[in-house]
Amino acid sequence: MASLAQSLAAFHQWLGDAIAPEPVHLLSMPDLSAPARLPTGGAGLLLCNVQPKTGPLGRRNIALVEVSLLLFVAEADCLKAAALAGDLAFLLEEGRWRDGAGDSQEVGLDTRDAALAMSRQCGLPPCLAMLLHVPFARERQTVAARPVLAPPRVVSEALADLHGELVGTTAAGRRLPLAEADIAVVGQQQQVRTDHRGRFHLTGLPGGRAIKLVVGFKTARHEVIVPAHGTITVEMPIDGLMQ
Repeated sequence: MASLAQSLAAFHQWLGDAIAPEPVHLLSMPDLSAPARLPTGGAGLLLCNVQPKTGPLGRRNIALVEVSLLLFVAEADCLKAAALAGDLAFLLEEGRWRDGAGDSQEVGLDTRDAALAMSRQCGLPPCLAMLLHVPFARERQTVAARPVLAPPRVVSEALADLHGELVGTTAAGRRLPLAEADIAVVGQQQQVRTDHRGRFHLTGLPGGRAIKLVVGFKTARHEVIVPAHGTITVEMPIDGLMQ
């Protein structure tokens, strides 16, 4: 995409080609502290202001600017100056021009009073002038973000072993070791079975927090929350299960 300088050059050339053989002089931003150095013939195109504009939706890489240009006639001959001003006015009546990329762009014409006020501000003598507002699109300059390399975060968790004993209790106060019962850890694919003394052993449990066990004995199911390490005794009511 063309830069702002290239777009201005394309607009300048478009004007020059349209009114050839009369010259169009492109002048820079005026220095208000010094008298203006004006061309002696043809037309003058004076860069007055550059203002950023809102870009098109969904195109963050496009930056729009609106350039204010004072187009004035620099011919000393009154008849020739009037003819040249008429040609320029007719050219800009459509309000559109083809930029260097071949895209149709819109030109805004300000009021005659605004053009005369800008002429006086720039130190120009009374002359035929038009104040133009021309949009230019340019590629937004972006700087690639440097990657931020975060140090790897190592999460360590101590594992623990749990030794347990499963005891069946009755309403009469009897306590019996329960063999061949299934012990499963909720949230882990780990399941063991109690031995003939009701003992069981679980390994690789997350240390520092409690775990939930599901005990299955015959047709009964019992759930209990226990520490994830050490030695525990799990009691399970067994009324009606031992006949």
